[in-house]
Amino acid sequence: MDSSAKSTKAFIDAIKKLAAAECKKIDEETYVIKRQGLKRLKKESKGTYREEINYEVNRISSERNISLSEMTENSKRELVGLRRELFDKVFENVGKEIEKYVGSDKYRNFLISGAEEISRTLTGEGIVYYVREADLCYSDAVRKALGKDIDIRADGTIKFGGIRAEDTETGCLADNTIDSRLEAQKDWFVQNSGLKV
Repeated sequence: MDSSAKSTKAFIDAIKKLAAAECKKIDEETYVIKRQGLKRLKKESKGTYREEINYEVNRISSERNISLSEMTENSKRELVGLRRELFDKVFENVGKEIEKYVGSDKYRNFLISGAEEISRTLTGEGIVYYVREADLCYSDAVRKALGKDIDIRADGTIKFGGIRAEDTETGCLADNTIDSRLEAQKDWFVQNSGLKV
């Protein structure tokens, strides 16, 4: 092998060596760039996935809250309806019992007792007593029990029975009607029945 071939071979070997070193350097740089790029992509992907997961969790949570709210409102509406139904049933039965009572002999005494109580409260001269149209038949018994001639008139607003009076001079009222007592019981029932919504 002559010197020129040796020189050429040495030159080619040196170039190969430099090329191999340069390739190795490029490979290392490429690896670092790839790693950094992959790291960045992973980070971006995690951020994107986190955003998407948060979005989905919030969307599902919002849908659940809307659904719960609708169910709660529907339940409340149902409970209000059931409470109203129970209330109506209870007081429908009470109304029937009152009708039986008003048709009994005890009712006459109740009416007279109510008038006596009112006469102790309202003592003026211009007192007008009011009863149901159907109770005008007890007018003489009430007058007799009070021992005086009193003005007794029919009042269409009294549904169940009893007696009420007004002092026309002072405007004072006294109410011993079953209607007012029933209204008070309705209020009591609403407050104490435990059927709150």
